[in-house]
Amino acid sequence: MNERELFIEARAINDPQRRQEFLDSACGSDQSLRQRIDSLLAADISPDSFLSNLDATLEREPICEQPGDSIGPYRLLQSIGEGGFGVVFMAEQVEPVRRTVALKVIRPGMDSRQVIARFEAERQALAMMDHPHIAKVLDAGTTPTGRPYFVMELVKGIAITSYCDTKRLSLGERLNLFREVCQAIQHAHNKGIIHRDIKPNNVLVAQYDNRPVVKVIDFGVAKATGGQLTERTLHTGFGAIVGSLEYMSPEQASLNQLDIDTRSDVYSLGVLLYELLTGTTPLSTNELRRAGILESLRLIREVEPHCPSARLSTAESLASLAASRNLEPTKLKATVKGDLDWIAMKALDKDRSRRYETVNALGEEVQRFLRGEAVLAHPPTAIYRLRKHLRRHWRKWATASAIGILIAITATILLTFQSQRLAAKNAHSQRVNNAIIEATASLNAAKTTAIGQTAPWTAARAAAKRLRELLDLQAVAVNTKLAAQQFLDEFQNLEADRRLAEQIENVVIMSATQPDLASWQQMDQQFRNLFLQEGIDPNQLSPADVAAKIRNHRSSLKLSDAFELWIGTKGQISSLGGEPATAASMQPFAEAMLAADTNPVRSGIRKLLYSGQPFTKEQIDVVVAGTDLTTLTPRTLSWLATMYNVAGAIEPTDRVFHLALDRHPDDFMLNFDFAYTLESQLRWPEAIRYFLRCTALRPDVAGVWRGLGNAYYHNAEPIRAQEALAKAVSLAPQHRESKLDYARVLLELNRYSDAESQARAAIELGCDLPVAQFHLANALYQQHRYAEALVALEKCEMANQKHPKQSVDNGELKSKCQGKISETRN
Repeated sequence: MNERELFIEARAINDPQRRQEFLDSACGSDQSLRQRIDSLLAADISPDSFLSNLDATLEREPICEQPGDSIGPYRLLQSIGEGGFGVVFMAEQVEPVRRTVALKVIRPGMDSRQVIARFEAERQALAMMDHPHIAKVLDAGTTPTGRPYFVMELVKGIAITSYCDTKRLSLGERLNLFREVCQAIQHAHNKGIIHRDIKPNNVLVAQYDNRPVVKVIDFGVAKATGGQLTERTLHTGFGAIVGSLEYMSPEQASLNQLDIDTRSDVYSLGVLLYELLTGTTPLSTNELRRAGILESLRLIREVEPHCPSARLSTAESLASLAASRNLEPTKLKATVKGDLDWIAMKALDKDRSRRYETVNALGEEVQRFLRGEAVLAHPPTAIYRLRKHLRRHWRKWATASAIGILIAITATILLTFQSQRLAAKNAHSQRVNNAIIEATASLNAAKTTAIGQTAPWTAARAAAKRLRELLDLQAVAVNTKLAAQQFLDEFQNLEADRRLAEQIENVVIMSATQPDLASWQQMDQQFRNLFLQEGIDPNQLSPADVAAKIRNHRSSLKLSDAFELWIGTKGQISSLGGEPATAASMQPFAEAMLAADTNPVRSGIRKLLYSGQPFTKEQIDVVVAGTDLTTLTPRTLSWLATMYNVAGAIEPTDRVFHLALDRHPDDFMLNFDFAYTLESQLRWPEAIRYFLRCTALRPDVAGVWRGLGNAYYHNAEPIRAQEALAKAVSLAPQHRESKLDYARVLLELNRYSDAESQARAAIELGCDLPVAQFHLANALYQQHRYAEALVALEKCEMANQKHPKQSVDNGELKSKCQGKISETRN
C-alpha cells in the first residue's frame, strides 16, 4: 500500500484507537513513513484544513441564478437538477423563437480551471454529435458573472430503469430500448468521445408520438479518444476517480485512468443491461456504501458478479421483479438464463480484451437474441475460470501445488516439445486471420469517416501496417494471403480517394476565406495541379477524352465534383477582373463536364447554370422530378440546395439541406454550405448553430470562425463575435477581410486602439475598400485624433470612387471631425 492509499484508508477510520492500531501495523518500523502520515492527518483535521476551507467556501457561495432570472435570451423557470459541477434549469427561450430548453451553468464556487475545462468538454462533446438518441446542444455562452453555460433540448423523460418498471415493459421491449442506447453511445465513439458515466439517470426515456425514445445526456466526464476536445481540456489527474461506482469499469476503478478506452463504456452498458434484467446492479449500492472507497474500488476490479439468472434466483423480490416485466417468476429466470446471461457477462468481463470490442457489437448481439439467432457470447471455459481463480488465490495454492507443478512441468515439456512444431506452423496464419478480421472492421469504420475526423482513419492505418508486418514475416496459406492482399488493395484505394477528397475540400474552403483575385488564381492553379496528377490536362485533351478519363477514374464522382468547382473558380476569376471566362474558353470545359457525368439531376442543374439565364424553382423542380434524393451524393445535394437558394426558394433549400445532413451529419462541407446559406438569408441564430458544428468538425478553418463571428455580430452578441473573429485572424493572419470584420466588432466594444491596429493591418495587406479607411477613421476619431481621422476619410472618399458598389457614407463622421477640429482652434 503506497503513501496515498495509506493516508486515505487511515482517514476513513473515525475511532482514534483503531486508527493508531491500523497505522502501527501498516507502517511497522518505518518511522519516517509514520511521521508523514501523522502530519497529513493532523493537517486534514485542523481548522485551516483544505476540506474545511472548501466547505466554508461552498457555504459562502449560494446559487446566484433563481427562477425568474434571465441569462441572455433565456428566462429561468425552475431548477431541475444539480450535478457535481453544474446546475440545470428549465428555461424559456424568448427570442428569436419561443421554446422550452434545458440550461446548464457552472455552480457558484466551482469555476476553477479544472471544472470549467470539464464543463467545456461536455459542451464540445455535445456539439460534435448529432443523433436522435443524444440530447442536442442548441446554444452556449457565459453568464453576466462570467460563468459558462450551454443550452440543450429539454428532455422530459425519466431514468430508463424507472420508465421500464413504471410501464411494466417486457424483456423484449427493454432490450429494444437498450439497443437505442447502444446506437447513441456508438455514435459518440465514432466521434472519438467516451461517455465514462453511463447510468440510468443519464439515460432518459421520453414519449414522442406515443412511443418511448431514449435520450443520452450528461457528457460532463467525457474523454476524447482521438485528442483533446477543446484547447482547455485537462487530462484526468493521476489518482482521480471519474464516474459512478455502481456502473464503473474495472479500469476506471484504478488510481491511474490514463488507459481508458471505449470498452469502458461497454462495461457500463453491461451494468445497465444487468439492471434492466434483474432490477439491481452487479455490485449493489448498499455493498459499496458499507465498504470504504479503496475497498469499493477493489471490489469493482476483482469481484466477479453472479450471472443475471443466478441473481434472480436469490432475489427476495423476485415476484415483483417478474410482475414488472409481465412474466411469471419461473419464466423470467428461464428467459434470462443462457443467452442473456452470456451477453451480460461478456460485457462485464473484468478483462476488457474479452469484452465486446465495440458498443455496436454489443447492440448487434442483443439484436441476434431478439431475432432468435445464435449469439456469439458463450460461458468462459473451465480453464479460463481456473486461471482467474488461481490468480486471485495464488498464495493459498503456491505451497500445496509446488510438487504437483514440478511434475506437471516435466510432463508438459515433453508434450510441448512434440506439439510446438505444429503450433508454430499454425500460429502465424492464425495471427494473420485475426488481423484481417480486425483490419476489415477498422476499414468499414473508416469508410464513413468525415474529413477532419481522424480517429477511425488512424485505426485503419494502424491495422493495415500491422497486416503488412505479419505478411512479411513468413509465408502463409494462399487463401489467407489473398484475403489480406484484398484488404490492403481496398485500403490503398480508399486512402487515395481520401487524399483526393481532402485536396478538393481544402481548395473549396479557401473560397470562403480568401476572396481576392490572387487567391482565386492560386486556387485555379491548385485545381490544375490536382487534375494533372490524375493524368488529365484539359488544355491537351479533347472534351471527349477528358470526360472519358473522369468517368473511368476510381473516384469519378469526387473528380467530377472537383471539375465542376474548377469551372466555378474560372468564372469567379473573370468576375474579379482576371482572365475573362469567354464562351470560347469555357466551351471545352462545359462539354467535358456534361459528358463526364451523365446523372440526369446533375446534368439538368448544370444546363440551367451554364445557360447564363436566371432560373426559377419550378425549373429546378422539373429537373429533380421523380428522383429519390436520398440516392444523391452529399455534394450534389448541397449544390441542389444552393441552386434553390439562388432561385429564392427558401423552403426547398432547407428541406434539401436537412435531408442531406440527416444522412451525412458529419460532412463538413454540407454543414459549411448550409451555415453560409443561412447567413445569406440573415437567419443568424440558425447560422450560428451550423457554424458551431463546423468548428467541432474542423476547428482549424479560418473561414468558419469568420462566418461564426459575423453571425454573432449580427445577432447582437459582440463579445462572442470578438472571440470568434480573433480565432479567424490567428488562423489566417494574411486575410484582409477578416481583419476588417474584427475591427468593426472591436469598435462596438470600445476597443479603439485594437480596432485601429486591425484596420491598418488590412490596409497594409493591400485592402483598398472604402470600409477599411472608414473603420480606421472611426477608431482615430474615438481616440480624439481628429486630423488623422480626416486624412483617412479623404482616402475613404477616393476608395468610394474606385469601388462605387461598395461605397461608404462618411459624411456624418467627417462633419464630426471638422467640428471637433474647429472647437480646438477656437
